[in-house]
Amino acid sequence: MYLLYLDSSGKPELDGDRPVFATLGVCVHEGAWYGLEKRVYGLKKRYALKDPTEFELHAADFSCSIKEQEEIDAFESLARDGRRNAVLQLREQKLQTKSSADRTKRKLRYRSTDRFVHLTRSERTELMRDVLDLVGTHDGIRLFAEACDKQHYAKSTGAKNCLRNNFTQVVSRFDSFLRFANDRTNSGRPEKGMLIFDNEPSDERALTEMLSEFRKAGHPWGNVQHVIETPLFVDSRLAAGIQLADVCAYTLRRYVEADAERRKLEEGNFQRIFHKFDRAKAKLHGVRHYCPRDSCKCSICQERGHYGGELEE
Repeated sequence: MYLLYLDSSGKPELDGDRPVFATLGVCVHEGAWYGLEKRVYGLKKRYALKDPTEFELHAADFSCSIKEQEEIDAFESLARDGRRNAVLQLREQKLQTKSSADRTKRKLRYRSTDRFVHLTRSERTELMRDVLDLVGTHDGIRLFAEACDKQHYAKSTGAKNCLRNNFTQVVSRFDSFLRFANDRTNSGRPEKGMLIFDNEPSDERALTEMLSEFRKAGHPWGNVQHVIETPLFVDSRLAAGIQLADVCAYTLRRYVEADAERRKLEEGNFQRIFHKFDRAKAKLHGVRHYCPRDSCKCSICQERGHYGGELEE
């Protein structure tokens, strides 16, 4: 059995706050599951202040700036528990100066970064690299993903929500991988696949119905034959694979969204995992950047032959 842990970065709606919606799956065989969980726990133990099981890896929450850290004198010289106490104290002071409505909004914003306030900006940058290196060095991991330019998708299809596109692309590639894997082994016991998502109630019904439709009527590239059961929706705090998918999906989206200058900064992170996207006979199948042809020089578009120009020096 192969497990595919899926998460997304950005919003699928055209009017969302980001131009790209990225969906990514981390594929691991059931036999390698325990080893992966153990490695993730060990990584989190190095960065967590207390209980590593409560230290959920959510890239958007530890990759952002934490303003209060910048307002505390000699913040980096403090011990980790001292940093946390200083940030919480400053945040409480700020809350006292706000109206009730503003306090509620700010509390929600504070809550997202709460588990990372004891880490300096450089430590959080190191955390990102360590997570990506864990994925990049773990034997048996394969990645499947779709990064969709929402404006281009809307112009091409008339659709203002690309959730279906991303789900179709990732699931069909995963199913093809399973088919080819079974053809190669010819063991008489074909491997199956299972989809595991973060528990997001707004998407659960749509994704479950799409998978059922693919089994009955097929998708544009065939029928889903090797992915069994309905998708599982789990609490991401309890699933290391979902947390890795979150970080990798965020890294993919940031990379393809970046302009020429920022891409130099995002390139290093993306290259830590690029070799893990599924390939067959050196041909890249596991990831696509859906955008106008010849409009993008990212590594994905160049390897897939989607950009025909010359590389700039």
